[in-house]
Amino acid sequence: MPYKDIRIHSFNASPDETNDLYNRRYNGESAIRLGFDIKGFDAFVVYNPELSTLISSIYQADKRLALLSAQIPPYALEQFVDTSMVEEIQQSNEVENVNSTRKEIQDALDAVNKKHQGKRFTGMIRKYILLQSNKDIPLSTCRDIRNLYDEFIADEVVREDPDDHPDGEIFRRSQVHVDNGHGQRIHEGIYPESKIITAMDLALSILNNEKYDILIRVALFHYFFGYIHPFYNGNGRMSRFISSYMLAKHFSKSACLRISYVIKEHRSKYYELFRNANDKRNRGELTAFVMGYLSFFREAVEDTYSTLEEKNRLYQEYEKKLDAWIDMNINTKLSSRQRFSFKYMLQTELFGNLSMDISKITFMMECSERTARKILADAGELVKITKDGRKLIWHINLEALATEAV
Repeated sequence: MPYKDIRIHSFNASPDETNDLYNRRYNGESAIRLGFDIKGFDAFVVYNPELSTLISSIYQADKRLALLSAQIPPYALEQFVDTSMVEEIQQSNEVENVNSTRKEIQDALDAVNKKHQGKRFTGMIRKYILLQSNKDIPLSTCRDIRNLYDEFIADEVVREDPDDHPDGEIFRRSQVHVDNGHGQRIHEGIYPESKIITAMDLALSILNNEKYDILIRVALFHYFFGYIHPFYNGNGRMSRFISSYMLAKHFSKSACLRISYVIKEHRSKYYELFRNANDKRNRGELTAFVMGYLSFFREAVEDTYSTLEEKNRLYQEYEKKLDAWIDMNINTKLSSRQRFSFKYMLQTELFGNLSMDISKITFMMECSERTARKILADAGELVKITKDGRKLIWHINLEALATEAV
């Protein structure tokens, strides 16, 4: 029978029976008591067999994903991770009903890579790039959280509403309410700021306590951040980034960049987890929340594996057809670099979202633009052209390759 939280049991139990269940769980040997107050109760998690099995399944699924990733060409994997990052930012925005498009975020990523300024979402992108590159982001103190907020999302929040800029010593000074998008109040953030600071210090100490498994720590901190609600706006995007960043230290980055996608697919269940954990009848038990959040992460790992497995299968199939096409149709004698450039283009088509304009292709082929254009022209139907504004973009024509006999 699936594990049920105390709130559910209380529906069909007497007060004495509910008290007995609470005492057995809270005082049991498998309880992790956290010292974090939730509606007057000490937060705790029961490390039950179902949770243990779930955590084990995540490690096993990630191991499979890591083995698969090692079989994929490095450039293709890099393209996939970049694309996943763009989608993660877009999906995280959408969970909060913030409008953004993949193209808008991809353009901002290109601008950051070229060290250009002024695009939306550049703060978010810079931090997600740090996640990919294993660079450390301090997450030990309240000031660290505020610094991350300022660098990650403050510009976006102020653009959405200037009144939402943090006005306290570190966090917000005034009370804040959380609604469900339909005008119904579902939570009040901790108040005043002194209590926010105390609660965040405790949440960070739990996040960094290596006595507990990283999966449990991340799930708990994700909940605590939402419960504290330290800022007027941007809390959800902040907590999802911190979760992805912390998990990426231990698990495949490609999966850690798909958590918001899964949450978006299960948005009502995601908010239900918070509502149920906040319910006073649940008496501070967070077991169901932890299991629910980790189920999202397991789905992210499994979905990433399935997606990469299919893309890799197609790449192996198309790579052989690509070699045959080049041998049959391109008369120009190609250098190894020029020949391999077509494989880069194929990897981009299957794994990524990078716009291959003539300057990128010339750079890859290590030749003049004139030579690059001639090679592309010789390729015939293998290459198709689209437009991005006034810029021409070259693609490998997968439909043409699909009909190539090998």
